Amino acid sequence: MHEHNLITAMKSLIAIALIFSTLQLYAQKEYTIEGKLTGIEDSTEISLFQDDGNVFSNIATDTIFGGKFKFRGKTEGLTHLVILSNAPGFPSKWLDVWVSPAVRIRITGNDKLLRTWLVESPIKEQIETNRYTKATKSDMDKLQQLSVIRNTLTSRILEKGSTDQRKKIKASIDSVDQKQDSITAIIHRAEIRLLETSPVTSIWIDKLKTIAMDVKYNKKSVLREPTLALFNRLDKKQKESAVGQEIYTSLFPPKVVKKGEPMADKALKDLEGKQHFLADYKGKHLLLDFWSLGCGPCIMAMPELRKLSSSYTDSLTVVSLSVDVKKELWRKATESQKVTWVNLSDGLGMSGIAAQYGVRGIPHYVLISPEGKIISSWTGFSEGDLEKRIKKLIFKDQQPATQ
Repeated sequence: MHEHNLITAMKSLIAIALIFSTLQLYAQKEYTIEGKLTGIEDSTEISLFQDDGNVFSNIATDTIFGGKFKFRGKTEGLTHLVILSNAPGFPSKWLDVWVSPAVRIRITGNDKLLRTWLVESPIKEQIETNRYTKATKSDMDKLQQLSVIRNTLTSRILEKGSTDQRKKIKASIDSVDQKQDSITAIIHRAEIRLLETSPVTSIWIDKLKTIAMDVKYNKKSVLREPTLALFNRLDKKQKESAVGQEIYTSLFPPKVVKKGEPMADKALKDLEGKQHFLADYKGKHLLLDFWSLGCGPCIMAMPELRKLSSSYTDSLTVVSLSVDVKKELWRKATESQKVTWVNLSDGLGMSGIAAQYGVRGIPHYVLISPEGKIISSWTGFSEGDLEKRIKKLIFKDQQPATQ
Protein backbone atom coordinates (compact mmCIF):
# COMPACT_ATOMS: atom_id res chain seq x y z
CA MET A 1 0.00 0.00 0.00
CA HIS A 2 2.86 2.34 0.91
CA GLU A 3 4.63 1.51 -2.38
CA HIS A 4 1.44 2.23 -4.35
CA ASN A 5 1.06 5.65 -2.69
CA LEU A 6 4.71 6.40 -3.46
CA ILE A 7 4.28 5.54 -7.14
CA THR A 8 1.11 7.68 -7.30
CA ALA A 9 2.91 10.59 -5.68
CA MET A 10 5.82 10.26 -8.12
CA LYS A 11 3.44 10.24 -11.10
CA SER A 12 1.79 13.40 -9.77
CA LEU A 13 5.16 15.11 -9.39
CA ILE A 14 6.14 14.12 -12.93
CA ALA A 15 2.83 15.45 -14.26
CA ILE A 16 3.33 18.74 -12.41
CA ALA A 17 6.89 18.97 -13.70
CA LEU A 18 5.69 18.40 -17.29
CA ILE A 19 3.01 21.06 -16.94
CA PHE A 20 5.55 23.49 -15.45
CA SER A 21 8.07 22.82 -18.20
CA THR A 22 5.34 23.26 -20.84
CA LEU A 23 4.35 26.61 -19.33
CA GLN A 24 8.00 27.63 -19.23
CA LEU A 25 8.41 26.66 -22.91
CA TYR A 26 5.30 28.65 -23.82
CA ALA A 27 6.55 31.65 -21.85
CA GLN A 28 9.88 31.42 -23.66
CA LYS A 29 8.05 31.81 -26.97
CA GLU A 30 6.03 34.83 -25.82
CA TYR A 31 6.85 38.41 -26.65
CA THR A 32 5.52 41.47 -24.83
CA ILE A 33 4.91 44.92 -26.26
CA GLU A 34 4.20 47.68 -23.73
CA GLY A 35 3.35 51.24 -24.69
CA LYS A 36 3.49 54.44 -22.65
CA LEU A 37 2.11 57.46 -24.51
CA THR A 38 1.11 61.04 -23.86
CA GLY A 39 -1.27 63.27 -25.77
CA ILE A 40 -3.73 60.49 -26.58
CA GLU A 41 -7.29 60.26 -25.23
CA ASP A 42 -8.40 57.34 -23.07
CA SER A 43 -10.51 54.70 -24.88
CA THR A 44 -8.51 55.13 -28.10
CA GLU A 45 -8.19 51.78 -29.84
CA ILE A 46 -4.84 50.64 -31.17
CA SER A 47 -4.25 47.48 -33.19
CA LEU A 48 -1.46 44.99 -33.81
CA PHE A 49 -1.09 43.32 -37.21
CA GLN A 50 1.24 40.72 -38.68
CA ASP A 51 2.88 41.58 -41.98
CA ASP A 52 2.27 38.67 -44.36
CA GLY A 53 3.59 40.29 -47.51
CA ASN A 54 0.66 41.94 -49.31
CA VAL A 55 -1.57 41.36 -46.29
CA PHE A 56 -1.76 42.79 -42.77
CA SER A 57 -3.49 40.18 -40.57
CA ASN A 58 -5.05 41.52 -37.38
CA ILE A 59 -3.63 39.88 -34.25
CA ALA A 60 -5.03 41.95 -31.41
CA THR A 61 -6.58 45.27 -30.44
CA ASP A 62 -6.10 47.10 -27.15
CA THR A 63 -7.68 50.23 -25.68
CA ILE A 64 -5.41 52.96 -24.37
CA PHE A 65 -6.00 54.05 -20.76
CA GLY A 66 -3.70 56.37 -18.89
CA GLY A 67 -1.53 56.43 -21.95
CA LYS A 68 -0.81 52.70 -21.67
CA PHE A 69 -1.41 49.74 -23.96
CA LYS A 70 -0.07 46.20 -23.99
CA PHE A 71 0.17 43.30 -26.39
CA ARG A 72 1.37 39.80 -25.63
CA GLY A 73 1.71 37.02 -28.17
CA LYS A 74 3.50 33.87 -29.14
CA THR A 75 6.04 33.57 -31.93
CA GLU A 76 8.35 30.81 -33.11
CA GLY A 77 10.98 33.20 -34.44
CA LEU A 78 11.67 36.68 -35.75
CA THR A 79 8.39 38.25 -36.90
CA HIS A 80 7.53 41.62 -38.43
CA LEU A 81 4.47 43.27 -36.88
CA VAL A 82 2.91 46.68 -37.36
CA ILE A 83 0.93 48.91 -35.01
CA LEU A 84 -1.72 51.29 -36.33
CA SER A 85 -4.90 53.08 -35.32
CA ASN A 86 -7.94 54.24 -37.26
CA ALA A 87 -8.95 56.66 -34.50
CA PRO A 88 -9.39 60.36 -35.37
CA GLY A 89 -6.14 62.32 -35.53
CA PHE A 90 -3.96 59.36 -36.48
CA PRO A 91 -2.18 59.34 -39.86
CA SER A 92 -2.59 56.61 -42.46
CA LYS A 93 0.78 55.20 -41.43
CA TRP A 94 1.99 52.38 -39.23
CA LEU A 95 4.79 51.64 -36.79
CA ASP A 96 7.15 48.78 -37.68
CA VAL A 97 7.82 46.46 -34.72
CA TRP A 98 10.02 43.36 -34.79
CA VAL A 99 9.40 40.62 -32.22
CA SER A 100 11.02 37.32 -31.31
CA PRO A 101 10.51 34.76 -28.51
CA ALA A 102 10.91 36.00 -24.91
CA VAL A 103 11.58 39.60 -25.95
CA ARG A 104 10.06 42.56 -24.10
CA ILE A 105 9.59 45.71 -26.16
CA ARG A 106 8.83 49.20 -24.88
CA ILE A 107 7.18 51.89 -27.02
CA THR A 108 6.98 55.57 -26.09
CA GLY A 109 5.46 58.54 -27.88
CA ASN A 110 4.21 62.07 -27.20
CA ASP A 111 1.55 62.39 -29.90
CA LYS A 112 -0.53 60.46 -32.45
CA LEU A 113 2.25 60.44 -35.04
CA LEU A 114 2.86 56.76 -34.45
CA ARG A 115 5.25 56.20 -37.37
CA THR A 116 8.01 57.89 -35.35
CA TRP A 117 7.27 56.55 -31.86
CA LEU A 118 10.38 55.24 -30.12
CA VAL A 119 10.69 51.45 -30.06
CA GLU A 120 13.16 50.15 -27.46
CA SER A 121 14.20 46.60 -28.35
CA PRO A 122 17.32 44.39 -28.41
CA ILE A 123 16.40 42.97 -31.85
CA LYS A 124 18.94 44.03 -34.49
CA GLU A 125 16.28 44.51 -37.19
CA GLN A 126 14.48 46.96 -34.91
CA ILE A 127 17.70 48.78 -34.07
CA GLU A 128 18.42 49.13 -37.79
CA THR A 129 14.86 50.33 -38.49
CA ASN A 130 15.23 52.90 -35.70
CA ARG A 131 18.31 54.36 -37.44
CA TYR A 132 16.22 55.29 -40.46
CA THR A 133 13.43 56.63 -38.26
CA LYS A 134 15.84 58.85 -36.33
CA ALA A 135 17.43 60.18 -39.54
CA THR A 136 14.06 61.22 -41.02
CA LYS A 137 11.91 61.97 -37.95
CA SER A 138 11.40 65.70 -38.51
CA ASP A 139 10.27 65.27 -42.12
CA MET A 140 8.34 62.09 -41.38
CA ASP A 141 6.34 63.96 -38.72
CA LYS A 142 5.48 66.62 -41.32
CA LEU A 143 4.37 63.87 -43.68
CA GLN A 144 2.19 62.32 -40.98
CA GLN A 145 0.58 65.67 -40.18
CA LEU A 146 -0.28 66.08 -43.85
CA SER A 147 -1.74 62.57 -43.84
CA VAL A 148 -4.09 63.58 -41.00
CA ILE A 149 -5.16 66.68 -42.95
CA ARG A 150 -5.76 64.59 -46.06
CA ASN A 151 -7.88 62.08 -44.12
CA THR A 152 -10.05 64.94 -42.83
CA LEU A 153 -10.48 66.40 -46.32
CA THR A 154 -11.31 62.98 -47.76
CA SER A 155 -14.04 62.45 -45.18
CA ARG A 156 -15.48 65.87 -46.02
CA ILE A 157 -15.58 65.20 -49.77
CA LEU A 158 -17.65 62.08 -49.09
CA GLU A 159 -20.28 64.20 -47.34
CA LYS A 160 -23.13 65.78 -49.26
CA GLY A 161 -22.29 69.20 -50.61
CA SER A 162 -22.47 71.42 -53.64
CA THR A 163 -20.33 70.83 -56.71
CA ASP A 164 -18.31 73.98 -55.94
CA GLN A 165 -17.64 72.82 -52.37
CA ARG A 166 -16.45 69.43 -53.59
CA LYS A 167 -14.18 71.06 -56.18
CA LYS A 168 -12.58 73.23 -53.49
CA ILE A 169 -12.00 70.22 -51.25
CA LYS A 170 -10.55 68.27 -54.18
CA ALA A 171 -8.17 71.17 -54.92
CA SER A 172 -7.09 71.15 -51.27
CA ILE A 173 -6.43 67.41 -51.44
CA ASP A 174 -4.33 67.89 -54.58
CA SER A 175 -2.32 70.57 -52.78
CA VAL A 176 -1.70 68.26 -49.82
CA ASP A 177 -0.63 65.47 -52.19
CA GLN A 178 1.95 67.76 -53.83
CA LYS A 179 3.38 68.69 -50.44
CA GLN A 180 3.50 65.00 -49.47
CA ASP A 181 5.40 64.17 -52.67
CA SER A 182 7.98 66.87 -51.93
CA ILE A 183 8.54 65.71 -48.35
CA THR A 184 8.64 62.06 -49.39
CA ALA A 185 11.47 62.90 -51.80
CA ILE A 186 13.41 64.59 -48.98
CA ILE A 187 12.92 61.51 -46.77
CA HIS A 188 14.07 59.16 -49.52
CA ARG A 189 17.20 61.24 -50.13
CA ALA A 190 18.10 60.91 -46.45
CA GLU A 191 17.42 57.16 -46.57
CA ILE A 192 19.57 56.78 -49.69
CA ARG A 193 22.49 58.46 -47.90
CA LEU A 194 22.16 55.88 -45.12
CA LEU A 195 21.80 52.99 -47.56
CA GLU A 196 24.96 54.07 -49.38
CA THR A 197 27.03 53.66 -46.21
CA SER A 198 25.30 50.60 -44.73
CA PRO A 199 25.65 46.86 -45.36
CA VAL A 200 22.93 45.07 -47.32
CA THR A 201 20.39 43.45 -44.98
CA SER A 202 16.70 42.54 -45.22
CA ILE A 203 15.79 45.96 -43.77
CA TRP A 204 18.13 47.63 -46.30
CA ILE A 205 16.42 45.82 -49.18
CA ASP A 206 12.92 46.70 -47.93
CA LYS A 207 13.90 50.38 -47.71
CA LEU A 208 15.24 50.23 -51.26
CA LYS A 209 11.99 48.63 -52.43
CA THR A 210 9.94 51.51 -50.99
CA ILE A 211 12.16 54.10 -52.66
CA ALA A 212 12.04 52.21 -55.98
CA MET A 213 8.24 52.17 -55.88
CA ASP A 214 8.21 55.95 -55.47
CA VAL A 215 10.55 56.24 -58.46
CA LYS A 216 8.13 54.11 -60.47
CA TYR A 217 5.00 56.11 -59.67
CA ASN A 218 6.57 59.58 -59.49
CA LYS A 219 7.67 60.30 -63.05
CA LYS A 220 9.39 63.51 -61.93
CA SER A 221 11.59 61.74 -59.39
CA VAL A 222 15.33 62.42 -59.68
CA LEU A 223 16.19 59.43 -57.49
CA ARG A 224 16.25 56.74 -60.16
CA GLU A 225 20.01 56.76 -60.74
CA PRO A 226 21.07 56.52 -57.06
CA THR A 227 18.36 53.88 -56.53
CA LEU A 228 19.65 51.86 -59.49
CA ALA A 229 23.21 52.13 -58.15
CA LEU A 230 22.03 50.68 -54.84
CA PHE A 231 20.13 47.90 -56.62
CA ASN A 232 23.34 46.91 -58.39
CA ARG A 233 24.91 46.20 -55.00
CA LEU A 234 22.61 43.20 -54.61
CA ASP A 235 24.01 39.78 -55.43
CA LYS A 236 22.43 37.43 -57.98
CA LYS A 237 20.29 35.59 -55.41
CA GLN A 238 19.00 38.82 -53.90
CA LYS A 239 18.13 40.23 -57.34
CA GLU A 240 16.22 37.06 -58.24
CA SER A 241 14.22 37.02 -54.99
CA ALA A 242 10.59 38.23 -55.00
CA VAL A 243 11.54 41.57 -53.42
CA GLY A 244 14.54 41.90 -55.77
CA GLN A 245 12.32 41.42 -58.81
CA GLU A 246 9.85 43.92 -57.36
CA ILE A 247 12.63 46.52 -57.17
CA TYR A 248 13.77 45.70 -60.71
CA THR A 249 10.22 46.03 -62.04
CA SER A 250 9.88 49.42 -60.35
CA LEU A 251 13.11 50.64 -61.95
CA PHE A 252 12.45 49.00 -65.32
CA PRO A 253 8.65 48.87 -65.67
CA PRO A 254 7.53 46.38 -68.32
CA LYS A 255 5.46 47.51 -71.28
CA VAL A 256 1.85 47.71 -70.15
CA VAL A 257 -0.58 46.18 -72.60
CA LYS A 258 -3.34 48.51 -73.72
CA LYS A 259 -6.81 48.24 -75.21
CA GLY A 260 -6.71 46.55 -78.61
CA GLU A 261 -3.27 45.02 -78.08
CA PRO A 262 -2.46 41.31 -77.68
CA MET A 263 -2.68 40.09 -74.10
CA ALA A 264 0.46 39.67 -71.98
CA ASP A 265 1.23 36.07 -71.06
CA LYS A 266 3.74 34.08 -69.03
CA ALA A 267 4.10 30.83 -67.12
CA LEU A 268 1.62 30.62 -64.23
CA LYS A 269 0.98 27.88 -61.69
CA ASP A 270 -2.04 26.54 -59.86
CA LEU A 271 -1.99 25.57 -56.18
CA GLU A 272 -0.82 22.06 -57.08
CA GLY A 273 2.18 23.45 -58.96
CA LYS A 274 0.94 22.63 -62.47
CA GLN A 275 2.00 25.14 -65.14
CA HIS A 276 -0.52 27.07 -67.21
CA PHE A 277 -0.57 29.95 -69.72
CA LEU A 278 -3.40 32.37 -70.43
CA ALA A 279 -3.17 31.24 -74.05
CA ASP A 280 -4.47 27.84 -72.88
CA TYR A 281 -7.89 29.48 -72.43
CA LYS A 282 -8.14 31.38 -75.73
CA GLY A 283 -11.31 30.74 -77.71
CA LYS A 284 -13.51 32.29 -75.03
CA HIS A 285 -13.55 35.72 -73.49
CA LEU A 286 -11.22 35.90 -70.48
CA LEU A 287 -11.91 37.94 -67.37
CA LEU A 288 -8.71 38.37 -65.38
CA ASP A 289 -9.19 39.08 -61.68
CA PHE A 290 -6.12 40.33 -59.78
CA TRP A 291 -6.83 39.78 -56.08
CA SER A 292 -5.44 39.15 -52.59
CA LEU A 293 -6.56 37.72 -49.25
CA GLY A 294 -6.11 41.10 -47.56
CA CYS A 295 -8.19 43.04 -50.10
CA GLY A 296 -11.74 43.56 -48.82
CA PRO A 297 -13.30 44.55 -52.17
CA CYS A 298 -11.58 41.54 -53.81
CA ILE A 299 -13.35 39.22 -51.37
CA MET A 300 -16.64 41.07 -51.81
CA ALA A 301 -16.42 40.43 -55.56
CA MET A 302 -16.12 36.66 -55.20
CA PRO A 303 -19.87 35.86 -55.33
CA GLU A 304 -20.21 37.80 -58.59
CA LEU A 305 -17.14 36.12 -60.08
CA ARG A 306 -18.60 32.76 -59.10
CA LYS A 307 -21.90 33.66 -60.78
CA LEU A 308 -20.18 34.86 -63.96
CA SER A 309 -18.03 31.74 -64.10
CA SER A 310 -21.01 29.40 -63.82
CA SER A 311 -23.52 31.42 -65.87
CA TYR A 312 -21.49 31.93 -69.03
CA THR A 313 -19.49 28.72 -69.27
CA ASP A 314 -19.73 28.59 -73.07
CA SER A 315 -18.43 32.12 -73.63
CA LEU A 316 -16.39 33.28 -70.64
CA THR A 317 -13.51 31.95 -68.56
CA VAL A 318 -12.83 33.72 -65.26
CA VAL A 319 -9.14 33.60 -64.29
CA SER A 320 -8.30 34.77 -60.79
CA LEU A 321 -4.64 35.78 -60.40
CA SER A 322 -3.47 36.01 -56.80
CA VAL A 323 -0.90 38.70 -55.95
CA ASP A 324 -0.20 37.13 -52.54
CA VAL A 325 3.49 36.26 -52.54
CA LYS A 326 3.11 33.64 -49.81
CA LYS A 327 1.49 30.49 -51.17
CA GLU A 328 -0.10 29.62 -47.81
CA LEU A 329 -2.04 32.91 -47.90
CA TRP A 330 -3.19 32.22 -51.45
CA ARG A 331 -4.31 28.72 -50.41
CA LYS A 332 -6.09 30.06 -47.32
CA ALA A 333 -7.96 32.66 -49.41
CA THR A 334 -8.87 30.07 -52.05
CA GLU A 335 -10.30 27.68 -49.48
CA SER A 336 -12.18 30.34 -47.51
CA GLN A 337 -13.77 31.79 -50.67
CA LYS A 338 -14.33 28.40 -52.32
CA VAL A 339 -12.67 29.46 -55.58
CA THR A 340 -13.55 26.68 -58.03
CA TRP A 341 -12.76 28.49 -61.29
CA VAL A 342 -9.30 28.98 -62.85
CA ASN A 343 -7.03 30.17 -60.04
CA LEU A 344 -3.37 30.92 -60.82
CA SER A 345 -0.31 32.89 -59.69
CA ASP A 346 3.26 33.61 -60.77
CA GLY A 347 4.34 34.11 -57.13
CA LEU A 348 5.72 37.58 -57.85
CA GLY A 349 3.00 39.73 -56.33
CA MET A 350 2.61 43.06 -58.09
CA SER A 351 5.92 42.76 -59.97
CA GLY A 352 5.05 39.83 -62.23
CA ILE A 353 2.25 39.58 -64.75
CA ALA A 354 0.31 42.17 -62.72
CA ALA A 355 2.88 44.80 -63.73
CA GLN A 356 2.42 43.90 -67.41
CA TYR A 357 -1.27 44.72 -67.05
CA GLY A 358 -0.55 47.99 -65.24
CA VAL A 359 -2.04 46.86 -61.95
CA ARG A 360 -1.49 49.50 -59.26
CA GLY A 361 -4.44 48.69 -57.03
CA ILE A 362 -6.70 45.70 -56.49
CA PRO A 363 -9.14 44.33 -57.33
CA HIS A 364 -8.14 44.94 -60.93
CA TYR A 365 -9.96 43.40 -63.87
CA VAL A 366 -9.00 42.87 -67.50
CA LEU A 367 -11.41 41.65 -70.17
CA ILE A 368 -9.80 39.85 -73.13
CA SER A 369 -11.39 38.79 -76.43
CA PRO A 370 -11.48 35.14 -77.60
CA GLU A 371 -8.64 36.10 -79.99
CA GLY A 372 -6.49 37.32 -77.11
CA LYS A 373 -6.91 41.11 -77.54
CA ILE A 374 -7.48 43.53 -74.63
CA ILE A 375 -11.08 44.80 -74.57
CA SER A 376 -11.13 46.71 -71.29
CA SER A 377 -9.24 47.20 -68.01
CA TRP A 378 -10.42 48.76 -64.73
CA THR A 379 -9.76 48.91 -61.00
CA GLY A 380 -12.21 48.66 -58.10
CA PHE A 381 -15.45 46.88 -57.27
CA SER A 382 -18.95 47.85 -56.25
CA GLU A 383 -21.90 45.49 -55.87
CA GLY A 384 -23.44 44.55 -59.20
CA ASP A 385 -20.75 46.35 -61.20
CA LEU A 386 -18.93 43.29 -62.55
CA GLU A 387 -21.91 41.56 -64.11
CA LYS A 388 -23.22 44.87 -65.44
CA ARG A 389 -19.91 45.61 -67.17
CA ILE A 390 -19.59 42.13 -68.65
CA LYS A 391 -23.13 42.18 -70.00
CA LYS A 392 -22.57 45.62 -71.52
CA LEU A 393 -19.27 44.67 -73.14
CA ILE A 394 -19.92 41.20 -74.53
CA PHE A 395 -23.24 39.71 -73.51
CA LYS A 396 -25.74 42.25 -74.80
CA ASP A 397 -27.98 39.65 -76.42
CA GLN A 398 -27.00 36.52 -74.54
CA GLN A 399 -28.90 35.07 -71.60
CA PRO A 400 -27.13 33.30 -68.71
CA ALA A 401 -27.05 29.51 -68.75
CA THR A 402 -29.84 27.85 -66.77
CA GLN A 403 -28.66 26.90 -63.29
